[in-house]
Amino acid sequence: MAPRSERQDQRFPLVDSMRAIAALSVLLYHAAYKAFLQGHDSPFTRYAAHLDVGVPVFFLISGFLLYRPLVAARLRGEPMLDANAYGWRRILRIVPAYWVALVVAALAGASYWGYPAIFSLKGALAYFGFLQIYTSNTAAGGINVAWTLCVEVTFYAFLPLWAALLRRTSPRRGVRGELGALGALVVASTAWQAFALHHTDPNGFGLVAAPWIEPLPNFLDQFAVGMALAVVSVAWQTRALPRALRPIERLPGLGWLGAAVAFWVVSTRLGLDGSPADRLTPSSYLGRHELNTLIALCLLAPAVLGDQSRGFLRRVLALPQLAFLGTVSYGIYLYHVPLATRLAAWGLLPRDTVSLARWLALELAGTVALAWLSYRLVERPALRLKGRLGGRARTGAPAPRQASPVPLPAGAGASVD
Repeated sequence: MAPRSERQDQRFPLVDSMRAIAALSVLLYHAAYKAFLQGHDSPFTRYAAHLDVGVPVFFLISGFLLYRPLVAARLRGEPMLDANAYGWRRILRIVPAYWVALVVAALAGASYWGYPAIFSLKGALAYFGFLQIYTSNTAAGGINVAWTLCVEVTFYAFLPLWAALLRRTSPRRGVRGELGALGALVVASTAWQAFALHHTDPNGFGLVAAPWIEPLPNFLDQFAVGMALAVVSVAWQTRALPRALRPIERLPGLGWLGAAVAFWVVSTRLGLDGSPADRLTPSSYLGRHELNTLIALCLLAPAVLGDQSRGFLRRVLALPQLAFLGTVSYGIYLYHVPLATRLAAWGLLPRDTVSLARWLALELAGTVALAWLSYRLVERPALRLKGRLGGRARTGAPAPRQASPVPLPAGAGASVD
């Protein structure tokens, strides 16, 4: 076994590239599907309509990266990590950049939809306070994709409580106990989704249905799957993976092949072809949710399990260009919709495939530039303040280094971590 400090300092560099891929998929969902393909008969429409699968990818990343040091400490019989330092790091990771983006969006958006309310009394409380999803009056306003930030913030609060609960109720139960508890969490989340869908219309996502189907209980199953990956990663860190998972280590492309098959199913076999006439039913909503969870799991598993230098897929994920986009992916999440709104106000919405290519080029280049500025001027300086609250575990050992999960947008929103 490696020394404690070495074990906790393990990093997962390919996760940055997974963030980049998820961020680009969400950007294309809004910039290609929402801005153009939704109203056009194209062979790409049915697939573009489901590119919001980047959101569950980010939820799984959050569950994995944030739970891993907590479960590692528990399984090794070490003290719980400092909850105050954990909370301080989470605040610094998402709050400053988001607040700046809200101000920029409100000022640049002028009189355009959703942005004036950011500076109203009710709007300021809802948007700056991560409360927009709890009432239909604010769910679609502000930076509308920030609904997932509201989900993430509640997950951040939930996670140390969950870890403390398991320590108290199952102090001697190891990996099986962890996975069993997470399985129960998946069942509870699925049951809540079924209950919520019988009290609202799933087609009102981002509007009247927001208080029912956007808060954390609806997505706890996806976070739990990421947390289960963390348990497996810790338990098998110094030994061969279980036999069922070894093919992923030897042939990581198998995971992505499984994701491609699941993506084809969700795009072609649920009756959701991306047309404006699409209508979700409770069963198709749940089917899409579960398939998206499977897609996210198949995409993420090769990037966090097994030898990270093995296989062509992992070598592609290690490309520095993807790593860079992953580093600035939070800014991509925050700025891609406000930028699209501004480009539309300038009359640049695509009208045909030629103008679509120009639109996508402007949206991608502009969003990446804004994201880079956000990272250099806001995110990185804010993260330098981590040590102001100590940032050390109760044992006095260095706090674990970890890539901070940065979620992104989807359906009507996004995810951050």
